[in-house]
Amino acid sequence: MVDDSFGRALRNLPEKAKRLLLMQFQRAWNMYSGMLIDDPAISTRLEALLRVLSYVVPGRFVASQEIGELLYSSSNLLALLHDYIFRSHITLPKLPGTEAEKRLLMYLSVIESVEVFFEMTAHTLWDDIGKWLIVLLIQLSKVGIRLLLLLKNQPKLQKYPLIPLLNRQLVAEGARKQNIQTEKETFGKQDGLGTPGEDHVWQGERSGRYIRSLSSTPPNGFRSWKLPQFPVGRENPTVLNNAQFYAEILHVIRPLLHMTSMFAFGEKSWKPWLLSLFTDTASLAIHTRCNQRLTSMEKTEISRRLMLLLLYLLRSPFYDNHSKAKILFVMNGLANRIPLISYVIRPLLQYLPWWQRTYFYNWCT
Repeated sequence: MVDDSFGRALRNLPEKAKRLLLMQFQRAWNMYSGMLIDDPAISTRLEALLRVLSYVVPGRFVASQEIGELLYSSSNLLALLHDYIFRSHITLPKLPGTEAEKRLLMYLSVIESVEVFFEMTAHTLWDDIGKWLIVLLIQLSKVGIRLLLLLKNQPKLQKYPLIPLLNRQLVAEGARKQNIQTEKETFGKQDGLGTPGEDHVWQGERSGRYIRSLSSTPPNGFRSWKLPQFPVGRENPTVLNNAQFYAEILHVIRPLLHMTSMFAFGEKSWKPWLLSLFTDTASLAIHTRCNQRLTSMEKTEISRRLMLLLLYLLRSPFYDNHSKAKILFVMNGLANRIPLISYVIRPLLQYLPWWQRTYFYNWCT
């Protein structure tokens, strides 16, 4: 009988250990989440610390470049985690799209956060063969997810960043004020005091301007001249027409077209560079022609893509044959003639060859 009880205890030990581990994790998660909600600045400081370390570490020891990139990737993943915590604990307007689309956007955001680290690590461990194999797998995954997003339900322009970033300080302050207002209204209803539903902001009937209401004016020591925050309407994404749909298809498949051409003709060939430039230009030309149909955020995305065409000056073979000598001449001239600016330009000159050799830095933007 004793032996049976002892045997059952041994068999149940892993299950009990798992439950205990889950309980400890849940407790730590709740404590960490509560700490961030109480003081949103902590999340920003943690992410900034990892980013600063990612710039300090490279060049100091073996594999420092990979560790620096790991720190930078970790800061991006931590930002996604922190935004998830705030969205889970504070009631916010829902992001447009179905739950399946949001999951795909999250997967794509995670991939894009770690892609450079995977490329660098693969190159260190398995040289060029490993690097290009990992790059190809990541590109296939990204293009597949983007095509699913584009073909699923109604086609929409894919913006950067994929998941809108939160202003956590503003969100937390808004939630705190809302809680205080709710408590005041509840207290006023119970005691017959106060005016329920009093607004923090008053809007002029004719001018439409927003002014802080007298009832929400803080004490003298806490007053500021900042304009009051008020809700901004959320624009619904534009459903793309046939021309815009094909333009977005070109934008999505451009990385695969470039890689296929590069493997066929070589890295130094002009054909991959020209094919990629033609694809980007054709996509942007169609979107620009249909610009009036887009929302302000979507127009900003098109402007961002137009500015990124300048990166073709830094992409091989154009960079090696034409722009490299001119860029280095100008940057060295500035560093030699302007004393303080040399502290910025010298590190950039050292970093430029590394950036130019890294595929996901150079070609995926």
